[in-house]
Amino acid sequence: MDLDRLKGAAVEHINELGMVAFHGVTRMTDEGRILMWDTRQHPDFKEFLAGAAKLGIKLIVVHSRELSNELLDDLKAELEDSSLSMAERRDCEKRLKALRPYAGFTSNVELSFDFNDTIHLFETHSDFMKEVLAVMSELDMSLEPDEDSNPFDDDDDNTPPRGGFFSRN
Repeated sequence: MDLDRLKGAAVEHINELGMVAFHGVTRMTDEGRILMWDTRQHPDFKEFLAGAAKLGIKLIVVHSRELSNELLDDLKAELEDSSLSMAERRDCEKRLKALRPYAGFTSNVELSFDFNDTIHLFETHSDFMKEVLAVMSELDMSLEPDEDSNPFDDDDDNTPPRGGFFSRN
């Protein structure tokens, strides 16, 4: 999927609907409620924008991101520090190397609007970004938790019980 073309078509359609395309930053990190559009069942951004139009929305935030060599370098460094087996590391290294030619290309597009104190968000990823996310997921799964980071460890008598489930009686 050519996301540069999709982004251009989305901005054009936003303008055709009499809305404003505001080129902003990602909304995924915003505080508050985020309601994600189901792009698997409804992948057409026009359907998302039609819903926004019916709600009377006038401003659509458009954000896109490119795959960067820096991200691929960071993932490679994480890979070296991971607990993956040597074969799994080699596989991930090969996959990351295959992704290098995509650096600089648009990897995801977000369209969003605010309604009733909720961010409504349409997000789609390129196929190569799906591969990046798969490698990231494998790396996350390989992380060994610190022994100090266990949220269920309750050896500290000065810490009050959480959620009323434990008693110190």
